[in-house]
Amino acid sequence: MWTRLLDFFGLRGGTPMGNWWRQLLLALIFGLLLLPLAIWCIGRVTLGTYARGGPFSLYADYFRGLAHGDSTFWVVLIGPYVAWLLLRLALFSYAKTK
Repeated sequence: MWTRLLDFFGLRGGTPMGNWWRQLLLALIFGLLLLPLAIWCIGRVTLGTYARGGPFSLYADYFRGLAHGDSTFWVVLIGPYVAWLLLRLALFSYAKTK
């Protein structure tokens, strides 16, 4: 079971391009669906209620911002993939020094 899970997330084996696409897809799904909800939950706890309504209003504003090309919303979308690449770069650099 663990090996199939590691293979699916591209953390073990497989072709490099297949792993790259899988990691990109998972990061984009996370940035598109889960990260805005996490931002809403943390914002609700720390800042109070969202001015325009609940989480569905935030999703509507988020998708509208993406459609209009607002850079803030695009950073939220691609942020998880960039963070994943930076983590991989740091781990690769650390492994090369050992």
